[in-house]
Amino acid sequence: MEYKKLIKNILLLFNKNFFSRMISALVFVPLFILSLYNGGITLFIFFLIILTFIIYELNNLYIKSNKRILTGIYSIISVLTVTLFPIFYLSNNSSFASFMYIILSIWTFDTFSFFGGNIFKGKKIFPHISSGKTYSGLITGFSTLIIANIIFFILMPIDSLFYLLALAIILGTLSFVGDAIVSILKRASKIKDSGKLMPGHGGLLDRFDSFIMVFFFIIFSNLF
Repeated sequence: MEYKKLIKNILLLFNKNFFSRMISALVFVPLFILSLYNGGITLFIFFLIILTFIIYELNNLYIKSNKRILTGIYSIISVLTVTLFPIFYLSNNSSFASFMYIILSIWTFDTFSFFGGNIFKGKKIFPHISSGKTYSGLITGFSTLIIANIIFFILMPIDSLFYLLALAIILGTLSFVGDAIVSILKRASKIKDSGKLMPGHGGLLDRFDSFIMVFFFIIFSNLF
């Protein structure tokens, strides 16, 4: 890619939508982390609010969708995951640090996939479903996640780099799948954003799609 074109793409990132995304993230992320850190009633209240908005957004998707079976299945998965996560987190005496690693891995992958896709552009993965998902974004997301985990391995007393990188790739893959599924459902419903709660992100479902798939995998893999 030409140097000037690359610089232009970087500058185009800093628009009104970008700053709206930043403001939304600065509000949502601390609340999420605080609810996990405090646990107890704080965690349940936070996820109850999340669940309420997600059910509302899923209902809107379902009403407008031409893929109601798929939307219905995903709705069940989403509601179960958001409902069970606080119970799972508290009943298993889960480590706050472990879940912070998972959350930061998801955010790292999502954030750098967004940056990579918008800066490097390139061929779209699902041109008829989502115009924002490109191979360059996917490669940037995975590359950054792997580099971050190598640095994490160097700084922290962790026994196996292979295990850490395998976990990172699984989290990145599940994050991508969750995002892709919601893109399919939104296209089937002919809407751009699942809601309007978070400026720059759309609804909570748009913000939570990666987490839902990752948490669903974690919760139900521990049941068997």
